[in-house]
Amino acid sequence: MRAWTVLAYMVADDKGGSSSTEEAALDEAVRKEIAAIATGAALTNTHVAVQVDFRKTPGIFRKVLQDLPIGSTVSETDVWQAICQMAEQSNPLEEKKKEENAARVGVLSDFLQWAREKCPAKRYAMLFWGHSNGPNGLFFDNDPGKANARSLSLPNMASAIDRRIGSATVVMFRDCCMSTLETA
Repeated sequence: MRAWTVLAYMVADDKGGSSSTEEAALDEAVRKEIAAIATGAALTNTHVAVQVDFRKTPGIFRKVLQDLPIGSTVSETDVWQAICQMAEQSNPLEEKKKEENAARVGVLSDFLQWAREKCPAKRYAMLFWGHSNGPNGLFFDNDPGKANARSLSLPNMASAIDRRIGSATVVMFRDCCMSTLETA
């Protein structure tokens, strides 16, 4: 058990009507963010569990970044190659899942349960990354094959964290519109 685990829930698959240029930019931004998180984890000997729902690549990808030598650095290319290798793994439930609606509380709960089992820690820092609607919730995704896009509500998000990991010591948002007084 480590002192800290970072749980990164990253959603680039937003149905907000982005152009193909913006879609590619979101996927690229996710890759860079994962590389930065992985490097920070390596420097501090912290576990990191990541779940990414890319815009252009179907499926939900999970990866545990752990047991890196203290002080090592991880390049964006290294992390992206690891993510690409996940698609080729024979055990899709561990590393790659079918496309799902990342705005559903069940998808978040499933990730948190998986991450807690893979990366037990005394304290958890939760990072949410993607688009948001401030007090109306996070992300804007839909069930595969349906046009029912919706957001993950803040009460549902908080409930999932409480049920799956207890209380998070730190909750961070790298989402637009999350710095409003109404959201706080």
